[in-house]
Amino acid sequence: MAMLAGSSTLAAAEIVFLNALDNSPLKFEYRTDQEITPAVEKFHETGENPYVGDANAIAAGQKLYGKQCASCHLKDGTGRIGPNLTDDQWKYERTDTEVGRFEIIYGGGGGAMQAFGRRLDQDEILKVMAFIDTFRSK
Repeated sequence: MAMLAGSSTLAAAEIVFLNALDNSPLKFEYRTDQEITPAVEKFHETGENPYVGDANAIAAGQKLYGKQCASCHLKDGTGRIGPNLTDDQWKYERTDTEVGRFEIIYGGGGGAMQAFGRRLDQDEILKVMAFIDTFRSK
């Protein structure tokens, strides 16, 4: 697993990630202790979350979701302040893709949706996304 410092970027990144508010390129800021895992590298190359269906990653994502997301989206994902995550009625059209969901979680969206890119590292965001996917597979 690679460790990146400062504002380094993934060298093999092929996908252009955009800010949900203005479609400008999303700027990735790495904490000095952040690990760039193989899952993050694969996601940047393919746009597909390698943690989908991974029981261990989903369990980790569920814990993170409980701490970071449930206050707005509720424990079951049905939404309170934040929108319902259990159906396909997305607030933002881009949320229909894994890249779009990542962009919104990492960089924030309109209204109350805060950017979590400084609270969660990219690997953690992918795990949260894998957990959120379980809401719609029930």
